[in-house]
Amino acid sequence: ADLGSFNFTAANDGSVKVTSLKVKRIGVSSDALLSAVYLYDGNNRITDNAIVSSNFITFNNPNGLFTVAAGTTKVINVRSNISSDNTTGSQVGVAIERASDIGSVATITGSFPMNANIMSVSSATLATFAMNATTEPTTTTIDAGQNEIAVWKNSVSVGQREVSLE
Repeated sequence: ADLGSFNFTAANDGSVKVTSLKVKRIGVSSDALLSAVYLYDGNNRITDNAIVSSNFITFNNPNGLFTVAAGTTKVINVRSNISSDNTTGSQVGVAIERASDIGSVATITGSFPMNANIMSVSSATLATFAMNATTEPTTTTIDAGQNEIAVWKNSVSVGQREVSLE
């Protein structure tokens, strides 16, 4: 789940390396709702998974989580796996509470706290799809010269909603 996006901007006089980031889980939910939290730069995951502890997720890398080039803005996304247990009715988001939650040798300024949107969590069975355990044909050889041979055949069952097989 995409929990929030934050813009990091570097001044024109030099690039900025961010070495740590502390994010707060906000909303009405438990720490266990977010089973693994990651930072992304676009579609690239830039951290290993972190866990939520007492409402906070902390990412650290002394070599740099990410670097913002001089005069540019980088969008960093906070994404998480959502636990399959006890999710319905939860509301969750993320926030950066204060400048000191961003670790860098550069001076950090901004309007804090920076809150992402709060999102509702629910569960649903959108569709089910099951294949038969046996696949036909059971023979693994085909004689040369044979025509109209089935090379794969199986039965499927679909439930709840339509499923497109391509």
